[in-house]
Amino acid sequence: MIYVYKGSANFAITQIYTFFFDIIRKKCTFATQNRLIQSFATFMNWSAIWHNLRKWLLNKYVITCILFAVVLTFIGEQSLVNRARRAAQIRVLKQERAEYQRQSEQYRHDIDLLEHNTDSLERFAREHYYMHADGEDVYLIEE
Repeated sequence: MIYVYKGSANFAITQIYTFFFDIIRKKCTFATQNRLIQSFATFMNWSAIWHNLRKWLLNKYVITCILFAVVLTFIGEQSLVNRARRAAQIRVLKQERAEYQRQSEQYRHDIDLLEHNTDSLERFAREHYYMHADGEDVYLIEE
């Protein structure tokens, strides 16, 4: 069995599978296996493979697709890199917004408490503005 490179990728893959399948089956003798290995070495003509691969890669349509993928990925306002950055910024801003909403709710609760409860209003004035009633002494203790 002699393997000849025909230039087609499908043909090459089929021949490689057939080659390994013949060796794995072990239906052939040692001499036949050596012949198969030698024919595989000639089959894998790397310069011909590189020539066809280079010819395929230098195709104007392949180059256009590669450039298009590069532009979409790295260049421009709508590139994937910029989209990832904006998604991270959106995540951070949503977290900040949730924190501000929590603080706002806490402030609303405090305002409601101060408007309707005089004891809490007195306590707030004493704690934050150091106010005191007549005849009281205020001692500040620093921790």
